[in-house]
Amino acid sequence: IARLPLAVGVTATVVRYTGPHLVPVHGVHTARPIPPSSVLSLYRQLLREGGKFADYNFRSYALRRVREAFHDAQEERDPVRVAELVECAQGTLAILKRQVGIHNMYHHHTNVVEQRATEA
Repeated sequence: IARLPLAVGVTATVVRYTGPHLVPVHGVHTARPIPPSSVLSLYRQLLREGGKFADYNFRSYALRRVREAFHDAQEERDPVRVAELVECAQGTLAILKRQVGIHNMYHHHTNVVEQRATEA
């Protein structure tokens, strides 16, 4: 993580990730706390978007990762770190929107779990 000072109390954070499930963060963070309602709204948006995958495996993976990420970060109290996590989640939301659109353009075969759910 590289922090670049821009002004008093404001830094630009640049993070380079190599993992496939992490999202790079670029932006400006302030020390102001982020309202819980906006974090909850972002969480709901991520769950809603992840649930749009047509394939069961992609859908369940996206939903599980969103829940795990928010569960792991729920005890975070540092405003700068919370801002970084929110910005990362916003980047993940943008990626999910793109991937859902691309994924749903192509035909997929239903797997056994989906077939049983529709038969019941």
